[in-house]
Amino acid sequence: MAIYPSLLCLSRRSLAHSTQSGYAFPMVLAQLKNASLGMAAGLVLGFTPIAFGQQASKAGPTSHPVLDAKTAFMRQDSQGLARSRAKLFEQEDPLVVWADYWEARLLISKKPFQPVALERLRGFQAQYHDHPLSRALQNDLLVAGIRGKSWPDLARLLANLPTDPNHPEPTGIACSRARLGLNPASLAEAMALARGNETLEGCLGLMEDAARKGLLRRNEITIRARWAALMGSQESGKRLWRASQTAGTRPMPHELDLLALLATSRTSSARAADRFEPKAKRFNPEQQSFGRFALGSRLWMRTDRRAWSYLAQGIASAPDQPPEIIEAAARLALRRAEPELLRPILAAMPEPLRSQETWVYWRGWLMEQQGRPELARALWETIPEGWSFYRLLAAEALNRPLLPVKAEPDYPERYTIGLLRPSVLSDPFLNRSLSLASLGLRAEAIVEWNALINRLPDLGLLAASQLALEAGLPDRAIAAAIRTQDVHDFRLRYPKPFKDLIQQEADRKGLPTGWVMGLIRQESRFLPQIKSPVGAAGLMQIMPATANSVARELGMGRVDTRKLVEPSFNLRLGTAYLQQMHSRFNGSAVLASAAYNAGPARSQLWQNSIDRQVPGAAFAESIPFTETRDYVKQVLANTVMYETLLALNQTPSQASQHDEASLQRLSAWLSHIEPSERSSARR
Repeated sequence: MAIYPSLLCLSRRSLAHSTQSGYAFPMVLAQLKNASLGMAAGLVLGFTPIAFGQQASKAGPTSHPVLDAKTAFMRQDSQGLARSRAKLFEQEDPLVVWADYWEARLLISKKPFQPVALERLRGFQAQYHDHPLSRALQNDLLVAGIRGKSWPDLARLLANLPTDPNHPEPTGIACSRARLGLNPASLAEAMALARGNETLEGCLGLMEDAARKGLLRRNEITIRARWAALMGSQESGKRLWRASQTAGTRPMPHELDLLALLATSRTSSARAADRFEPKAKRFNPEQQSFGRFALGSRLWMRTDRRAWSYLAQGIASAPDQPPEIIEAAARLALRRAEPELLRPILAAMPEPLRSQETWVYWRGWLMEQQGRPELARALWETIPEGWSFYRLLAAEALNRPLLPVKAEPDYPERYTIGLLRPSVLSDPFLNRSLSLASLGLRAEAIVEWNALINRLPDLGLLAASQLALEAGLPDRAIAAAIRTQDVHDFRLRYPKPFKDLIQQEADRKGLPTGWVMGLIRQESRFLPQIKSPVGAAGLMQIMPATANSVARELGMGRVDTRKLVEPSFNLRLGTAYLQQMHSRFNGSAVLASAAYNAGPARSQLWQNSIDRQVPGAAFAESIPFTETRDYVKQVLANTVMYETLLALNQTPSQASQHDEASLQRLSAWLSHIEPSERSSARR
């Protein structure tokens, strides 16, 4: 049996530091370590999660030097940060890497071009060369240099910091490097790099240089300036035109007026449209077409009735529009159930966008609508097997089985996973991640966790997933389990913490248990203590105002919002609210899920905007809010998987294709969205 070399590099010292401290996660780590090293048959061949009601975060300390260090960093308090860093160093706490990073980042952000900044970076990289913060700090230094707006100084800094092919740099930095060697031979590659990033200072500087040298034609400058304006920066567009005048290239008449309207549309599309109409006759036909198409896409985002006519009038400009605008236009065509207008929009998409699974699926759908099923199937077959929204829809269209032939590890693989657990457990990245998670530093914990799982093979990923689940961190367990390529474990991809509580409340409200689980997996990843920046709390991420409203209807009186992190209380209110949305929208899982995320008024507005029956998948894709659109698709994909696994009531590997055929597929959950009574009356 091969043991992976990276897993044999144990760091007992690092483990000891994280477990001996009174601050960091000692009890859970010690329990996991003992269980793993015991190699009992049950742990080698499987796993038994600890009680999920006892989350590690509850045992977390109220103070820790790394928390003080982050607070000092956020306040730019160098002295306070140094004191906290000294405590971590004295205690030999491996979390000192974060304090070192924050100290270095404060320094380089203020003095990016001074020798001390480069010296500090190199010292950090020498000490923490295998940590992702090493690369992050180099990027921080270069970004600070770009913001310094001194091209000669930045050029010298870039020359001193070579690239690493294994770690691509942020686009703004890559543009700055391209600027160093800008010449006609490299122009196409440089412009491709800057395309869509016109407001990034590094890319804008690259294009300004090209414009000054006369390397860009007027049409190219026109498009780049308009794209910058559509991203909200009219000034970036003006800078491009000022640079181009050095080479004698000037904008078309009224072009700067169009830039102003396009920039306004970013924050107020209605105001931009109101201002566009009185000025429309001043613009030439090409400017009118571009402006109308862009404004139509922006108006769709606020569900404005003028969106469709604007879009249709400007369709000729689709190939010149930025990807964000083209995608918005395609979603509006889906909302309108207009295949004829969807076709030229999809054709205008640049290749990277056309190749995304979303638009491959809809290109296949369009072929099917045109009576060309063979071409539709050929497109859908390019979508890989998997369990995301469009992979599930493609699987249905192609009659692929929902679950893979082997949906959990076999006996030898489970044995190997058991043997790998001690080495994964002793990995310093895992220990830092668990310690940071216990302190409530989720973003930092995720950095460490990703550093761990990025270098693990499938069986190592499943070992890490097991350990996270046992530590009461199902979010990290899922993050590891979804990375596997060949060996999967659906118990880890779709864990069921609080299963009995969820099932009990779902049954009381007449809701499918899989739907509630799918929603929780998306909302909180089953972390009961988690709170969002806007105040949503608990498993089902309930807002305090929503909790009080639902509680009144249930006759419970005013809610103590501190109780929202209690699983049973949270589930009682959350399922009641979901049931209300389900009833309000006549059993539509799409509209109810959208309402749960964005509020019932928004969901109602989107339904009111349709005047004919729309496929549920098309409606979901046409939701204007990116967060809500992705949320609805992921929740319903989760729902199908949970309903499948719950209905089979057995281990995934025992499921047969016949069993799957009797289950409700994703298309059934999506169904069709009917016009509301209000929209029907309007017709």
